[in-house]
Amino acid sequence: MAKQGISKNSDLNRRFGELLRNARQESGLTMRELARRIDMDATHLSRIERGLVGPPKWPKIAGLICHLPSSPLARALEKSGNKIARGAAQQAANQTLTLLLAVPARDFMDRDWCTAMKDILDSCVGIIEKKMPPA
Repeated sequence: MAKQGISKNSDLNRRFGELLRNARQESGLTMRELARRIDMDATHLSRIERGLVGPPKWPKIAGLICHLPSSPLARALEKSGNKIARGAAQQAANQTLTLLLAVPARDFMDRDWCTAMKDILDSCVGIIEKKMPPA
């Protein structure tokens, strides 16, 4: 019975790797270039493409979708992953809020850090406002 589970994972890994390789090649990106764009080691990306390891975690998958937007892989991932990605984004936002509340008041005297954080959070709000339908 355990062997069947391994086989299923192996099949999933192989299929995901094939879809990823095809999408990358159709986009004209080299393995190294795609790995650089999604901040992943090229050797690890190669192992994913060959089905030796499973798909990456959702933040990396989001990067793949971003850099391979018209591929069948991206369409399949968007369809199956929207709920997971939304949950991960909400969890990350909650964690950011918790962390900011834990930062001592004196640390907010660092204007460069505050400006960088504000820019990042403003970008997040801008994306939400742009994509959110009107009330």
